[in-house]
Amino acid sequence: MNDVLKNNIDYVNATKIDNTAIATGGDVTASDDATFTTVDAEPELTVEKTADPASGIKVGDEITYTIVVTNSGNVTVKEIKLEDTLVTLSEAAFYLAPAGTKTITYTYTVTQADVNAGQVVNVVKVNATAVRGDDPAESQASATVKTIVPGSKTEPGPFSLILFGDLLLNGSEERTDAMVKMFDWANEHGGEFSAIGIMQSGGTVERFDDEDSWKAVSDKVNELKGKSPYMTVAGESDISADTANYEAFTSHNLTKLPASQMFENGKVWYQTLDSYNMLFIGIGYDVNEDSTEWIDYVNNVISKYHNFSVVLVVNSYMTADKQLTRMGEIVEKNIVAKNSKVRLVLCGAETGAERMTKSYDGREVNVLLFSLAGNDQLGFVRTLTIDSEKKKIEIKTINAATNETLAGDQNTFTLSNAF
Repeated sequence: MNDVLKNNIDYVNATKIDNTAIATGGDVTASDDATFTTVDAEPELTVEKTADPASGIKVGDEITYTIVVTNSGNVTVKEIKLEDTLVTLSEAAFYLAPAGTKTITYTYTVTQADVNAGQVVNVVKVNATAVRGDDPAESQASATVKTIVPGSKTEPGPFSLILFGDLLLNGSEERTDAMVKMFDWANEHGGEFSAIGIMQSGGTVERFDDEDSWKAVSDKVNELKGKSPYMTVAGESDISADTANYEAFTSHNLTKLPASQMFENGKVWYQTLDSYNMLFIGIGYDVNEDSTEWIDYVNNVISKYHNFSVVLVVNSYMTADKQLTRMGEIVEKNIVAKNSKVRLVLCGAETGAERMTKSYDGREVNVLLFSLAGNDQLGFVRTLTIDSEKKKIEIKTINAATNETLAGDQNTFTLSNAF
């Protein structure tokens, strides 16, 4: 058979190909017929389903589900229909040629029944009719999202956070490669540490208008969909410090939280872990030192979750010689000193890996600076394994390229009585 015919999907979909040749010459006419039988029809569909976030949800939160349907057979399938166990999908029936794909995204709001069950189990089924062949094409996929249970009587086990320092992408191949290794390491090894999320305390790009660098990070964040959520605060360079222009940072929406958990589109944000009674609050660089609105916002959130231990993720708080920055002085005076539940501050901006402990009326607050962003110190991540029962945090600093743990008491250590 002609190769052109072999590769034409119309002929593969057909049961057979009829071909008639007619020759005419003078007063003589002759014809002959030939029929080719096409390859056997093998209709097949595959479907993948992911959920974002993949864990740590509570009543009222939204889960974003993404379904990808692929025609993995060798004939076109039609009347493709989806059946979902959570919602009634409005997606109209469609068709796909071989190797064709279609992506459907929708959201689901978590209910009290979901939280009581401890998880949201969602299954999607897909079925279709092949244009040729007796067997229907069908497949299914599922996604399970673990909820957090307020007031749970079951003592949760240890969990981890993965901490990125400053990325400071500037278009160089070396820095971009280091950033990719950090995200890939988190994807590959997060399960070993029971990691529930990735936090970044330092600057993302060196110039706030560097669209290529923003896109490079956004692409890696999107790969985390349905896995560990990513939460970052704006750095000095992200907002062009002289003008405090947050437009690029907020428009890229790297921290994908509901609007109800953000102040001014992400300049400040919060996230809770109800089953651990923990509250995380992110504070970007120079939110607005002349305004108290963001300070009031933070204090109101802490008041709302008054029984929760508080972890602050602040871009600029402490220098490498353990002095508070200007922003650090503002945060300490108005938030840390006033709230007895603040126990840990994570910060970046200043190059180094330092720690200090300060006491406020007998309450110890640990401050950890982590920003190994020099050209000879790229691609390092930290794991913070938190044991709320024993009230301790184990910290490890790891080379994402080699998966080696760095030695030294500034890189690998344990904080006792941390909560």
